[in-house]
Amino acid sequence: MPNRQVTFAEALALRYLRTKCPAWKYEQEARIIRQEHGAFKFQSVLLTEVRFGLRTARADIDLVVKLAQSYCHGVKFSQMVPDETEFRFAKEAL
Repeated sequence: MPNRQVTFAEALALRYLRTKCPAWKYEQEARIIRQEHGAFKFQSVLLTEVRFGLRTARADIDLVVKLAQSYCHGVKFSQMVPDETEFRFAKEAL
């Protein structure tokens, strides 16, 4: 980030985006927050799994799977679904 004063709204948004409930620590999620717009370049071997949320639209899933398979090899795909036995979510392979 360039040397400039961050507005309250920006600071609040960054704090919100960087905060994760300790109960979700097992996900080992990586978040990338950038000020710049446009494509983000990374080594494709770093992408190992894509997990879709409970209400992710099928069209969005299909698009991300297609793109990831075109540029990255060995990526696993799953979607979160309601657990049938407990009050929580479970990961279901796609």
